[in-house]
Amino acid sequence: MDGKNVEVVGELKAFSPGTADAHSAIEDDGFRVGVRGDACPAPKTFLGRRVRARGVFVFTENTGGYLESPSLEIAP
Repeated sequence: MDGKNVEVVGELKAFSPGTADAHSAIEDDGFRVGVRGDACPAPKTFLGRRVRARGVFVFTENTGGYLESPSLEIAP
């Protein structure tokens, strides 16, 4: 799945806000994927809401799975 375009749906949450490691992640039913890069619109716009994200899935041993520069929209 690494390097593939994917679509995920879940609640957008903030992790470690106010720190150098601050980031957002989409979480649903125990599954979580980070949101990195220049997401559009900015993730803070949708924090705490259910979103649909489309982007390239990347996995590394250090950071786990994340979407690189995804597009975000409110999910039904």
